[in-house]
Amino acid sequence: MTTKIIKEGINAITTETQGSEGQYSHAITTGASTNASVSNQNAIACSLGINSRASGQLGSWLVLTEWKYNCKIKNNQLIKVRAVRVDGKKIKPGAWYKIENGQIVECEQNCYTPLTLII
Repeated sequence: MTTKIIKEGINAITTETQGSEGQYSHAITTGASTNASVSNQNAIACSLGINSRASGQLGSWLVLTEWKYNCKIKNNQLIKVRAVRVDGKKIKPGAWYKIENGQIVECEQNCYTPLTLII
């Protein structure tokens, strides 16, 4: 397998809603290089696009994805989905996270990881 690096464009759809009691909020992003963040306990920040990042407060959940471009199918391929709770130890409140090489890693809000190609 040969690995090459390419850049991905930016396209974001972001929504934030509160539960009926106003105690929960959820943020979902689906575009490339997008951010999702939540500020309440028990909330979910889903960052589902290529090179996306998520952040949350103590007790919230982060859902992250990792993508690679597959030249054989000429399309992006979802290779990993991970969910993690912000516990204040391994996953810190207010910090930004992404998936890189299958692992959840801390990053800057505007960090960029070039998309890897599968040839």
